[in-house]
Amino acid sequence: MKYLSIIIVLAMLIFITIDGKKKPKKKTKTTKKPPTTISIGPPKWRYWDGKKPLDARLIAENAAALWYDCGHKYFKFVKLNSTETRTINEIHRYRVRYYAKKCQSGKPEKCCEGKGKKKVFQNWDV
Repeated sequence: MKYLSIIIVLAMLIFITIDGKKKPKKKTKTTKKPPTTISIGPPKWRYWDGKKPLDARLIAENAAALWYDCGHKYFKFVKLNSTETRTINEIHRYRVRYYAKKCQSGKPEKCCEGKGKKKVFQNWDV
């Protein structure tokens, strides 16, 4: 009787082991991640006083001069409209909106590149 019960238990273990190898393993279900609360896209613009660390008026004046240097018509800076800032990847970005008027007189004459100096004009009439 003792040997009979041992043989039955061993037969059951062998059958379960062989049968277990034939069945495919269950795939674990992938759970969906909850939606993130971080909005996609850059952060919104915030008000900036236009004084520190950069001067908004100087930025606008240089932008008007750069516009002329790129070959466009000359515009004279009039006043600031709005100043805003935001931080993207720990880098501060600044936006300056300003009003400018197109100059009718006082246009500098263009000279050939590499020859002589640019003629500076003193007439700031608008």
